[in-house]
Amino acid sequence: NEVVWVVFWPAKVSYAQLLKLFWENHNPTQGMRQANDRGTQYRSGIYYFDDAQKSAATATRDQYQERLQSVGAGTVTTEV
Repeated sequence: NEVVWVVFWPAKVSYAQLLKLFWENHNPTQGMRQANDRGTQYRSGIYYFDDAQKSAATATRDQYQERLQSVGAGTVTTEV
């Protein structure tokens, strides 16, 4: 998987803000692709540091799934 390791200062930007940016800046329903890029390395994923980040990532994934489902969009395929 192509990944980016994000180091951040929680006093300046919260993990919740980073998750919001993540969800709003890609299509989490495309499975093993993003736009014209295809393959397993283009899957959507969140790799967390601790249990608190895992819980937050899972909760936001579920929230976005509810929103997408309410408008008839696809299923979130993002791995956590």
